[in-house]
Parts: sequence; C-alpha cells; structure tokens
Amino acid sequence: MEYKIEKFKLEGLVNEIYDTFSLRAKKRGLKFEIIFPENPLPEIETDRNKMREIISNLIDNAIKYTERGWVRIKISYSDSDEIFRVSVIDTGIGTLKEDIPFLFSKFSRGTGASKINAGGTGLGLHVGRKMIEALGGKIWVESEGAGKGSTFFVEAPKNYSVKEEY
Repeated sequence: MEYKIEKFKLEGLVNEIYDTFSLRAKKRGLKFEIIFPENPLPEIETDRNKMREIISNLIDNAIKYTERGWVRIKISYSDSDEIFRVSVIDTGIGTLKEDIPFLFSKFSRGTGASKINAGGTGLGLHVGRKMIEALGGKIWVESEGAGKGSTFFVEAPKNYSVKEEY
C-alpha cells in the first residue's frame, strides 16, 4: 500500500465525511452529529485519503448497524501527547465481548451483523486496522454488549513519521 503524507485540517476532513453520510443517516431516521473540541485543532500530517477511508468505514458501519437513535463523531486532541482521536459512537446493535478480539481480523463480522443481514465482507475493519497501524496509530472498539451500541476509536499521532525498520 502506498501512502501520501500531507498536512491538513482534521475538521475539514470530518466535515466532508459528515456531508457524505448525512443524507443516508437522515433517511434511516438517525440523529447524526459531530462534536469538536472547544479549542481549535492543529493541522495534522498523515495520509488524508487513508484517514478518510478509515473514518468513512466506521461511520458507514455505524449507520448500517443502527436502526434507531444516533451516530456521533467525536474529535479530540491531546496537546501533551500530540495524539488525535476520532470516536464513532452509535446506539446500534452493539458488539458482543466475545466478538471483540476477532472483529479486526480478515473476513470477520460480529455475531449481530449476520442477524440483521446488513451485508459486507468483513474486510473493512481489517483493512482499516492495517492502514492506521501503518500510519503509527491504533484502532479499537468498546461496547457494553448486544443492543447497547458501540464506540470505535481511531487514534494517531499528529505528525506521522516513517519509522526505520532494523
């Protein structure tokens, strides 16, 4: 996979992604919102297209697996660590604790996914994990279980730097 590192404003990217999915969320009767931090975010330096793909996949899944309620995108930034976090929170079908260790594996879908016939190949989270790890970040999920929604987190350094392998 090739990466193109560039500086950009995360708010702009998230607003573009929001615009892409807002009509779909509205058609499903879902409240869809973004929460930005009070302080302005610094520019970040990473692969904009890969970040778009990762975040878009999480939002697509959240809308797909949420029949009623809301989907929320929350952005945060830690000045001390120079780490930004994008959280995608939903009131959807939730994630069983026993599914969590396998959710980012190739062709893996949560138990609830097959029950609602939402489609998908089970590759999106796997590919997203590979991309964010290549950018020096991480991705994970938290959920209280079936029917209780899920929160997917993407965390990455503000400035991506290529790490030399020995």
